Amino acid sequence: MLSSRFFIQAFLQHRTACAFILIAVVSCAMLLFMLPTQGVGGTEADDIKEKIRQAEERLQAIQEESEEYKNEIIEHRHQAASLQEQVSEFNHQIQGLEAQIAVTEQEIATVRLYIEETTLEINTNEVLIEQRKTQIIGLFRAIYKQRNKTVIELVLENDSLSEFFDQVQAQENIQQAIQDNIQALQKLQDTLEATRVELLLDEERLEKLEEELDAQNQVLAEQKQVQQDLLAQTRNSQRSYEQLLRDAEDQEKALNEEIFNLEDELRKLLNPSSIPAGEFHWPTTGIVMQHYGCLHTSFARRAYSRCDNGQGGYHNGLDIAAPIGTSIYAVADGTVVDSASSRYGYGRWVAVRHTNGLVSVYAHLSAVTASPGQAVKRGDVIARMGSTGFSTGSHLHFIVYAPNTFKIVSSRRTGTKVPIGGTVDPFNYLSHTAVGARIRL
Repeated sequence: MLSSRFFIQAFLQHRTACAFILIAVVSCAMLLFMLPTQGVGGTEADDIKEKIRQAEERLQAIQEESEEYKNEIIEHRHQAASLQEQVSEFNHQIQGLEAQIAVTEQEIATVRLYIEETTLEINTNEVLIEQRKTQIIGLFRAIYKQRNKTVIELVLENDSLSEFFDQVQAQENIQQAIQDNIQALQKLQDTLEATRVELLLDEERLEKLEEELDAQNQVLAEQKQVQQDLLAQTRNSQRSYEQLLRDAEDQEKALNEEIFNLEDELRKLLNPSSIPAGEFHWPTTGIVMQHYGCLHTSFARRAYSRCDNGQGGYHNGLDIAAPIGTSIYAVADGTVVDSASSRYGYGRWVAVRHTNGLVSVYAHLSAVTASPGQAVKRGDVIARMGSTGFSTGSHLHFIVYAPNTFKIVSSRRTGTKVPIGGTVDPFNYLSHTAVGARIRL
């Protein structure tokens, strides 16, 4: 009898010890589960951050250099009086383009580092999420082992109420650990989703920068070709250049007069109540050089058709100056109507018909990146700023035509395609600003 009682007592003591061991193990596991999980690839992430810091420093330095070129190009905007001056102007514009290209190339390199960093972060979060899931599964298994035991059974398994409450507390701790891990898992998943969105945005930005770089290289190649053509045309002779300039000025005056007479008749027929209201995206960045309308300046009187009894010259658009290659944006949703190029007048231009019937024209371009018939959205890049046609430096000549007045005619003077229509003040659709103001988007 004594031996049986002794055996039962020993067994109960052994079972109690096992229960204590189980509680201790579960408690330790719970504490381990609640410790912050170490990041993956820490050294690699630090290396990328350092590369990004260096790339951003280089980008800032290159941007400052490019900005100096921009300011110099805008300040020296005028018609070159000598061949040497014109060649020097071309060289300066080419250097400015090369500086812009260097900026874009550095931006591309920096964005690629951002993508590399974000990809590493995504991979790290995916590993942390799997770790959290494993922890939660382990905790659920611990709960599962005790799921069918009643309170009486739990009491009988322990020699004292203290041991019973220890075991109950252990289960409560496991349940709390499950809740904490689920919350941590949700935060990790939210972070992962946000990081994936960030990655997509960086990839889209990279794609746009690469398109920008292609366009800039195209403009640079064309600008070098224009310079070579001028030297070939003049045979490096100042006299030939002066004659070329006089011929161009004569053609320009005749073409301006032709356009003015056609558009003046159309403007007189406009019914103000039929002109739609709206708000445009600015067509580009840069400095406002000339407003729309009858301008009372010596340049306007010399360059444009006379208005206000000869007191001014009529300017049918808005001029914004910036370096060659600057992006030109569609001011509103619409469809590209047409584009053309000429040595005179507007040079290379593109027209967009908008959903409210207005037509916008962008002139003196170095390149057109949108095609006739193409649908464009507000803010889409459709061209690059330039100085084609008869132009006193790189700038955008922006024109807005009233609905049902726009058409393309063949100039009697030059035989080239010319856009005309009943023009309206672009400031009806843009925030009004003074000459000399800088437009930033």
